[in-house]
Amino acid sequence: MVISRERCHICGKVNDFEIAEDATLYRDATCSNCGASLRTSDVADVILKEYGEEYTSLAEAEDMLPFRTVLNASTSGYIHEYLKFYPEYISGEYFDGVKSGQYKEGILCVDLCNIPFGDNSIDLVISEDVFEHVKDYEEGFREVYRVLRPNGRHIFTVPLHENRKTVSRIGNPKQVFHGDPIRGGGCIVYTDFGNDIQKLLEECGFSSTIVTGHKFYEPEEITDADATYDEYLDKKAYAEKYFKYNSIVIIAVKKAVKSLISDWNPCFGQQKEKRFFYLHRYVALKELVKGKDIIDVGYGHDSEQISQTLSDYAKTMCKMNFVQGKLSLQSRSKDVVICFDTAECLEMEQQRLLLEEIKRVLKQDGILVIAVPNKMENSDRLGLKGECLGGGFYEEGFVEFISREFQNVVMYKHFLEVASFIEKAEITSNSLNLFEQRDLYNPRPKYMLAVAANGKLPELDFSSVCMNESEEYYFMKNHIENRKLQTKQKNNVIRFQEEELERRAVELEHRMDKINELGRLLQEAENVIKLQGEELERRAAELEHRMDKINELGRQVQETENILKVQTEQMEELVRQKAKNGNEKGIFNWLNKKIQN
Repeated sequence: MVISRERCHICGKVNDFEIAEDATLYRDATCSNCGASLRTSDVADVILKEYGEEYTSLAEAEDMLPFRTVLNASTSGYIHEYLKFYPEYISGEYFDGVKSGQYKEGILCVDLCNIPFGDNSIDLVISEDVFEHVKDYEEGFREVYRVLRPNGRHIFTVPLHENRKTVSRIGNPKQVFHGDPIRGGGCIVYTDFGNDIQKLLEECGFSSTIVTGHKFYEPEEITDADATYDEYLDKKAYAEKYFKYNSIVIIAVKKAVKSLISDWNPCFGQQKEKRFFYLHRYVALKELVKGKDIIDVGYGHDSEQISQTLSDYAKTMCKMNFVQGKLSLQSRSKDVVICFDTAECLEMEQQRLLLEEIKRVLKQDGILVIAVPNKMENSDRLGLKGECLGGGFYEEGFVEFISREFQNVVMYKHFLEVASFIEKAEITSNSLNLFEQRDLYNPRPKYMLAVAANGKLPELDFSSVCMNESEEYYFMKNHIENRKLQTKQKNNVIRFQEEELERRAVELEHRMDKINELGRLLQEAENVIKLQGEELERRAAELEHRMDKINELGRQVQETENILKVQTEQMEELVRQKAKNGNEKGIFNWLNKKIQN
């Protein structure tokens, strides 16, 4: 029976959607080209309209939809087959007795009431007729809300009872089951969702839209299993001949929270932070470089424009990169060498050469000002892998590194913190009172800065505060939170992959045992075949030999028979002769007797 003729939003072809003549679940009519159901085509249509309006099918869109991370609560079906090639596509199933986040036979277990991913980590969640089987659907919706990013979408279907409100079936003796691709006996229904589903979603934080893909029945015609339970039991094995639902797709959107950082770009935030750190360093160095010959050594291109401000204070000022282990300068020619965020980017041998070259070009009482990122704060504490060739520096290692060439070292901590300000509305001064609570406050440095010399160190104290626009804090805070979320997400993925690798290693070992056993059996079979082949050859030769014997005996028998035939003929002739001779004698004797009488 043809339900409709239209474009399939899975394969893109205009085809008939057909179903068995006596079926009632019309939304399960399938595309005559690809086999996708009408309901699945409607889900694909909604996804395309939400993310790729220029496409009419997933086949046409291929892998061009603007997804970052997609979670599909199914590891089968036509949508899964098209989206599984996206780089951050995740699919899973729920398994009884398996912990959410673990694998069973290569499939990730995803409990929608305990989704194994971090907050704000998923762009799109897809579920087709799943939530009616979730025992605590409210907790499930809240979990989906948690893992979705702001403006992320949950696109899903449930059998919608348009004629009544949502009803829980937990504790109802009239149990209802729907077909399930994993569970042969079907999956129990815990909730009959009704026309108040949007209100339920709103209570969980979503804004939602209901899209009616295809309407086949009026609200009063929608299946009520409680009212027709006997019919359900009679047709339980033929659910497509009992259930009546329209094809309806629901779009639940996680509302975006307005803030100063809603449109924040993490790369932009990192650049602003780095620029702010450079600004503070160079401002702090103004008194040190007054009237001095100075050189700025390093790779920090973001700092070049800021470092030029020192030209107004220094006697001479130049910037130079450290190339091939050399600084193209005369020995003992500079009063101050500045080296920011460079040493950690070099291999250990190059680090050693850098320090030696700096010492060479400094005057007898010259001063080195050097800064590097603190490995503990930039990578270890956040659980990130360091990207520096030399591995970065810890505080103790940094002091030890500087002390190889310089006798006197003063260490400073460089960090970005939040402060509370009280200041006159009309600013009349550049100074503020500083209140410190050192018993409560001991900040961990993001960068380490050292002032080193082999002569007398300057009496200047570079401890200072540099104030910047207030939005900076929010950029940095959001950057940190995003990095934490990314780290958590990646750690989850790594954990899943490790578990999967372990499972596959066990499976591989099992299969290797199978292969070895089959190899042994194959070798035994080949040995048997070889022996049988040799035996067959021997018997064939024996048979040929015996056939020769039989043929020879046959020939001899034939010759014997020929001789016997000749002899028989001779005997018969002799008998005839004897018989003839014997008869003539009898007549002669009879005549004799007659004559005598």
